[in-house]
Amino acid sequence: MAGEEIAQDSGLALTIDPRWRELNFGAWEGCDPHELGGAIAPFWDDPQANPPPGGESWGNMQGRIAQALLAIEEDALVITHAGPMRAALGLLLGLNYRQTWAFHLPYAARISLRLWGDGAQVTELIA
Repeated sequence: MAGEEIAQDSGLALTIDPRWRELNFGAWEGCDPHELGGAIAPFWDDPQANPPPGGESWGNMQGRIAQALLAIEEDALVITHAGPMRAALGLLLGLNYRQTWAFHLPYAARISLRLWGDGAQVTELIA
């Protein structure tokens, strides 16, 4: 696991926060989107109103990502998936769902963000 290796190499503590997990795709978990055919179109059009069967809505994921962002109190490296990265960008930049897809986040994408709250902090999100 990359997080364990990074923590060990840097001598820093590893904290696993389940709020940073990927969107729960329910019955679609592990499926190739192309194999789902037209069933996935409503989800892509409006993931809040049309979550995957037995899965999580975009708003629920955004809620937990908002909580995870608020919990960051010092410099942090967050290793997560593209969905939570998009949710974080949407929340922090005031973007809607469609606008978050304007960002190309290939495998192993890296985003550096500087957040200000009670103090300055830097968070790096790695897909």
